[in-house]
Amino acid sequence: MTRPIVFLIFLLVVSRLDMPHQSKLAQYPVCEPVFEYFPDCLAFLVGFYYKPTKICCRHVDKLSILAKHGLGPRTICFCIQVSVKGTLPRLLASRINSLPIMCHTHLSFPISDSMDCNKLSGDVEGDAELSYIDVPNIWNLLSMSTFQISSI
Repeated sequence: MTRPIVFLIFLLVVSRLDMPHQSKLAQYPVCEPVFEYFPDCLAFLVGFYYKPTKICCRHVDKLSILAKHGLGPRTICFCIQVSVKGTLPRLLASRINSLPIMCHTHLSFPISDSMDCNKLSGDVEGDAELSYIDVPNIWNLLSMSTFQISSI
């Protein structure tokens, strides 16, 4: 009985994130990979699942690659902030801390309940500069990286 209720709550959270997705994407097109990949980890990060899904872990790896070789950690941080701003339930600090451990990876970008993306080093200084990043090249980097990861 509790599983259907938890699933319905999860769907509500994800649908609430997806409603403003188009307007957020229009405002911050560089965040498209984050808006695409990060929601797969929300069920774990808000406490609905006891462990992250395999898809979540794969997507965390992709975002980590982007942080190192594409968008940079500051942009990834900013895009995560934009994607979860105002959503309920809030991300759980304990789940955030255990995500890289449970996914057997290292995060190249911060996630926390009190992130300050401005304190990170990187090329992107603020909202106005987010538009200069070449989004198609970012997707090319991801597809190449995915191939390299899967062939190892």
